[in-house]
Amino acid sequence: MRIIFRVRSSIAYRGVAMKQFLFVLICSFLCVCNACASSAKQDAPSIPIIKLDSTSLVYDIGGVKKDSVSVVTLRIQNKLDRALNIREVRSSCDCVQVAYAPQTLKRNGIAELKITFDTTDLKDETESAIYILTDDMKYEVISLKIILRLLE
Repeated sequence: MRIIFRVRSSIAYRGVAMKQFLFVLICSFLCVCNACASSAKQDAPSIPIIKLDSTSLVYDIGGVKKDSVSVVTLRIQNKLDRALNIREVRSSCDCVQVAYAPQTLKRNGIAELKITFDTTDLKDETESAIYILTDDMKYEVISLKIILRLLE
């Protein structure tokens, strides 16, 4: 009788020890994952994402130094329920140049636009447009209005 009791209590002790070990292991794993996620958020550049979900969009750049050349990177995200083939990206004036290679954006896919502003001949507040030309009949031309204010 005593031998059976000792075996059962030994098994029960091992079960408790195993649960404690698993608990510590899981907590350690979660702490490591949290630390990795925090550092990834800090390392990620703060590039704004423009969601392509309508044909008329607006983005306010904010203040840009007068008589200078500024480069801004924007991300565009396809929020449609299908892939979107971007054929070309144009700007409405010579003061704005857009660097973008034609590509197909999958659903929820993200691409980057590198926009260069030359503010040499601009006035106080300027509105310019970037036109994203696609192969989709409903979203054939997506207009992204860019607003910027000149700083002295």
